Amino acid sequence: MSFPQNEVSVLGEERKTPEKENPCTPTTGMIATVINLKSEKTNAHSSYINSVAISPDGKAIVSGSTDKTIKVWDSDSLDLLTEKANAHSRTISSVDFSPDGSKIVSGSWDKTIKVWDSATLDLKTEKTNAHSNNVSSVQFSPDGSKIVSGSWDKTIKVWDAATLDLKTEKTNAHSDWIRSVHFSPDGSKIVSGSDDRTIKVWDAESLMMVEERWGDKSEEVAERDGATLRLKEGGAFYAPSPLVSVAVHWPRLVAGAQSGELYHLEVQE
Repeated sequence: MSFPQNEVSVLGEERKTPEKENPCTPTTGMIATVINLKSEKTNAHSSYINSVAISPDGKAIVSGSTDKTIKVWDSDSLDLLTEKANAHSRTISSVDFSPDGSKIVSGSWDKTIKVWDSATLDLKTEKTNAHSNNVSSVQFSPDGSKIVSGSWDKTIKVWDAATLDLKTEKTNAHSDWIRSVHFSPDGSKIVSGSDDRTIKVWDAESLMMVEERWGDKSEEVAERDGATLRLKEGGAFYAPSPLVSVAVHWPRLVAGAQSGELYHLEVQE
């Protein structure tokens, strides 16, 4: 498996929007669910938006980008509330709000994890060399006491959210790059997804594996195909470039595009 050295090109390749579809227009043929565009921010970042998250109260959106910048937006208007330029020294791959909305965690290809004040983006704490390769995914636990991280080094780590002291880790959790990690709603489990085509469920305290599944999209609610975010029921939203990241605060969705656009959408059932 070989990749270009350019960081931008690793995250996705340009694809053409289907000629017969109108970009940024919800498609309603044979639909059980419709996605309505509430607001849009063009040139929200100068490069790929790799991660977006919605604050617990639904009032703010955070975005992290290959341009090394973290930005916080008003969720209704997408007006910029605050930003941190050069938040990391390389691509920002993942961002997440704490459950109380007061903090933001970020993970980066510079191998660091950082925790920020969500209102000011002042740095609260950081862990350098958190992994031996790119940090691909970070998330707060539901009670806000822990942060889980996944990396291209195939390792899952759980950190104390206040100090970023390491609590537990699982080396060789997957046989290829870990792309995503996520706590269960009760915080007792961690789910990981990898380029090895498996999804694994881990006990959040011990990081002992509970379950393993080979990739099967049949249970997904939505799927991404190039510039299309398509609900399984049939609804679709077309963007002018590939969608790199999606966050959900049902019934609202936020999507970040490879070309730097940020979309705020609402689902009507």
